Amino acid sequence: MEYDGRILPGVNIEGFSYGDISVRDGYSDFFLKDVDTSTQLTRRIRINVPLVSAPMDTVTESGLARALALEGGFGIIHYNFRELGKIITELDKVKRFEAGFVEDPVTLSPDDPVDKAARIRREMGISTIPITENGKPNGKLVGMLTKDDYSMLKHRGLKARDRMTPVERLVLVKWSDLPVDSGKKLAYANDVLLESHLGTLPVVDDDGNLMYLVTRSDLEKNERYPLASKDAKKRLRVGIAIGPKEEYKEIAQEAIRKGVDAILVDTAKGNSRHCCDYVGYVKSLSDDVDVIGGSISTPEGVENLIKAGADAIRVNAASGATCITELMTGVGCPQGTAVYKCALAAREKGIPIIADGALEMPGDITKALALGASTVMTGFLLAGCSEAPGWKLDVEKGTRVKRYRGMGSVGAMQLRSSVRYASSIVPEGVEGIVEPVGSVHEWVPYLVEATKKGMEKAGAKRIEDLWKSTIGPRNRDESGVHGLSSFRKVRGMGSD
Repeated sequence: MEYDGRILPGVNIEGFSYGDISVRDGYSDFFLKDVDTSTQLTRRIRINVPLVSAPMDTVTESGLARALALEGGFGIIHYNFRELGKIITELDKVKRFEAGFVEDPVTLSPDDPVDKAARIRREMGISTIPITENGKPNGKLVGMLTKDDYSMLKHRGLKARDRMTPVERLVLVKWSDLPVDSGKKLAYANDVLLESHLGTLPVVDDDGNLMYLVTRSDLEKNERYPLASKDAKKRLRVGIAIGPKEEYKEIAQEAIRKGVDAILVDTAKGNSRHCCDYVGYVKSLSDDVDVIGGSISTPEGVENLIKAGADAIRVNAASGATCITELMTGVGCPQGTAVYKCALAAREKGIPIIADGALEMPGDITKALALGASTVMTGFLLAGCSEAPGWKLDVEKGTRVKRYRGMGSVGAMQLRSSVRYASSIVPEGVEGIVEPVGSVHEWVPYLVEATKKGMEKAGAKRIEDLWKSTIGPRNRDESGVHGLSSFRKVRGMGSD
């Protein structure tokens, strides 16, 4: 392979990790506020923050995926559920969470019990429900039921018709009354909503059939999260992971119907005929979804997955805080080498690289991007977020801690992730505890700010500029804290 000359002597191209290198300082004619972290996640999907959550059962379900999308990143929901249908449930929670015009909203019929509305509120977080004659999203609107219309202490057993606000008393708008210019429709509807002093505005056709909802919460989120990752319908972007097995084909089809943005074919052995064939199958289902293939660690793997139809490549081979693949099998590749070589191979084809794993500190994000990745995928840096699953009680200390495990760990494989490891009885991951880091809405901006500072110091205004930066060996004795008898760590320092 022909290299691009950015790696200085002293770095072993055939075997270096993020801890072995540092990005060299570069000239800049801009300020920190001018740094642009937007990037290609896949061939067609662009996001504002180069951060992707790993599909791990102690990291990414709907809660973290929603929060990360609001901050400009991208979440990929894991598939290690006891019931496969839960993948679609979690996907649906994200796609319904925020939208300009809420299409296909959750509805009830007048004869549905109030108890059902309470269950929807509890399980899906939806507190305002349209009531239609037939209970279907496109039925004739007859009323609205909100959380303020009932009490489960007093109204249990009553029907929706008994507590709803009838359509005659609702503020609504007809689709035909909205501006002809599609770009002005949502703005007009938002104005009507604000003037109504209400939280939800139904949009109906000329016959009174429900078409969409517009919500105040969506409007407020648009103002609060300007970098949010959204699709063409203004819904939050989200992906799912599936194993390359027959049982996941129906899940892939249903996910596409629900509007999933990307599907990751998740296997520890991405450079294989089996994975490539499955990537091709998922790609054949629809032109509306991008497919991510991996994991791989060689240019050969990149070439094979691109030929199969992959729109992005996930790069990782035995790298990660909970991964013991190399220890157990003897096979692996240092992540720095893998990302650098795979990025060179993929760039020729215009396919983005996702650098997955081996991120211990915020600065490793900058290093991965400088080596040629378009985005980074992490479980370790996000597992401590309050939105991630995995809370458990430390009985001895009486405190709540965050559990984090590799998908090749014994605990994970006892559920469904053995699919990823070919039903192996040999574990390739471990389980442990990580330090809580607070909400995604606090932690991710912190990581992004660190990345922006790294880009500014490297003289890179955009991530694509970072691909031209110079990379040299790191002096471990000088770059870390040293010479102090004690010091207070800052967030994200890790143990180095």
